[in-house]
Amino acid sequence: MKRTFIILGLILLVGLAAMCATPGSNQQSTGTQQQTDTSSQSSTSGTGEVLFNEKYTLNGTYYKSYTMPVTKGSKVKFSYETIDNETFDAYILNSVQHNYLSLYGLSNMKKNNQYLKFYSGTKSEFEYTFPLDGAYFFIIHNGNNFQVQYYSSAIITSGEKLQKYEYVIAQGTNTSFGKDGWRAYASTLQKGEVIHIYYSVRQNEYRNRFIKMYVLDTNGYNGWRKSPIDYSGKIYFDSTNDRERSYEQLKWTVPEKGTYYIVFWNRDSPESLGLDFKIYKQF
Repeated sequence: MKRTFIILGLILLVGLAAMCATPGSNQQSTGTQQQTDTSSQSSTSGTGEVLFNEKYTLNGTYYKSYTMPVTKGSKVKFSYETIDNETFDAYILNSVQHNYLSLYGLSNMKKNNQYLKFYSGTKSEFEYTFPLDGAYFFIIHNGNNFQVQYYSSAIITSGEKLQKYEYVIAQGTNTSFGKDGWRAYASTLQKGEVIHIYYSVRQNEYRNRFIKMYVLDTNGYNGWRKSPIDYSGKIYFDSTNDRERSYEQLKWTVPEKGTYYIVFWNRDSPESLGLDFKIYKQF
């Protein structure tokens, strides 16, 4: 890739970056003194729109994340190049994988193949077709122990950018829960964020399958999982499906920054059950 990048005279472009420190890895804040940012954001949607286009200085062992809300089938052309021919890693993630990254760090994400695509090298140019509507993330990682400057860009070659989208934390279709079985889904959340929780129990003919849904903080979850039936600590949200409704659609506002756990527990059913669910944020 040549070191030539798009200059748009009439459209101001701002590279989208979702930034937060994560356990086990580092993500560089856009407010650091090392930033050299020439990115901008387009106000239009569709073919030819620049999702990001920038020159940036990234600290050693840090990564940077670019948000890309696009429609199903959109094709995006990516390019990046390090100035001093240093090797970078690049990843494309969906929002569930990005949530995993924020919780467990880059090394765990890579080890457990929590990504859609992976690239590595001093430079690369490629096109990727996105499988569904939603938020996706382009991750640039400087695995070196020193600062490296790079150029990067992403341009929609077919399809559109979404103006409204969902950040899906976790979802499942007919997810199995044994009698008294439970599953927990975690996310690091900011104060004031609104979390949407949809769930629907696959009922039997007697409609006597019930599942409890709790929201717990880290201390509460650690205590609850040791002995769910005896837990008496703080529960931020408590819900059980109504036998007369086919689904539950709930909203919860985060009271303080922290890691929270959405727990589904097949506590009051006579048998195992299947659950459809989605936990998400709206933008």
